Amino acid sequence: MSAPAPTAATPPGRIWYLVALAIFIAGMATMAIFLLTRLTGMEDGLVRVIVPGEHTLALAAGTYTIFHETQGVIDGKIYSSSGLSGLTVSVAAPDGATIPLTEASSGRYSFSGHTGYAVFDFTAAAAGDYTLAASYDDGATGPETVLAVGAGFLSAILGTVFGALAFAFGGAIIATIIMVGTLVKRRRAGLRF
Repeated sequence: MSAPAPTAATPPGRIWYLVALAIFIAGMATMAIFLLTRLTGMEDGLVRVIVPGEHTLALAAGTYTIFHETQGVIDGKIYSSSGLSGLTVSVAAPDGATIPLTEASSGRYSFSGHTGYAVFDFTAAAAGDYTLAASYDDGATGPETVLAVGAGFLSAILGTVFGALAFAFGGAIIATIIMVGTLVKRRRAGLRF
């Protein structure tokens, strides 16, 4: 008695093209939701102040970046400024000691009506109320502009960008593998697309 002849595997149906398309769309939708939620959360992580002036900031221990927002809206008022020429900025610890400011590594953002770039970095040694003061060298009261203070903001932006790309490319790669695999198996079986 002879062994039964092996049967050819059933080629995948065209439904797998729809599965691939659904995975691609899901990856793009996840990327969009991820971007939206992360960018909203990052904006909430910034404390914005109008300068010149003096402001008390309740900060946790950590490293912070001061950004100059060249465009922004606070309390319904539009602020636009191309630079900080003549503006002196200082930060004082809760005990009144001046905290050294260092030049910030490059960093820019633009979302939710706010456009800014990194100006200074400083370290808060302990949690407490810190004083940010800014004044013009000549004592002028304007032009008013916006400074934003945030911790880990640039790393959060990079994490958001790379996370969004991972969702987009992950979905696209999986969808491509399914689509190409389906196409190859159907061709080998003598079927069209």
